[in-house]
Amino acid sequence: MIRLAIVVAPLAAAALYIADVERGLGTALRNIAPLFVVLLGALVTLWRNGGSWWQPETRWLLMTIGFAVPSVGLSLYLHHRWALDIDAVRSSARNPRLLFVWLPVLTVVSGAIGAALGRIVGRQLDRQR
Repeated sequence: MIRLAIVVAPLAAAALYIADVERGLGTALRNIAPLFVVLLGALVTLWRNGGSWWQPETRWLLMTIGFAVPSVGLSLYLHHRWALDIDAVRSSARNPRLLFVWLPVLTVVSGAIGAALGRIVGRQLDRQR
């Protein structure tokens, strides 16, 4: 449980931040969905490796990290720019809600690319063992 807590705590903080930024827009659940994919990846990683992050297969961890970094990073980056109105992201947009409508698609696609790269690297590392 402690191994999973190191993933759940930052994801919960990110989910709370996203929900706070999107208050009143009605798109928070959609934008929190990629965080659940990261949590699912962490659960699968721990299950496949018998409670360990690295052994016996590295590819599951690298797939999870490969998905998490671009998807969660992009989401938090754009939410932070929105919250602080950096470069007038919020104030100069004609339809500012569209950012949060399309953001889940962008985060899942970027995460899928990262997960694919993580799987390739992890598979090569597993073969070298």
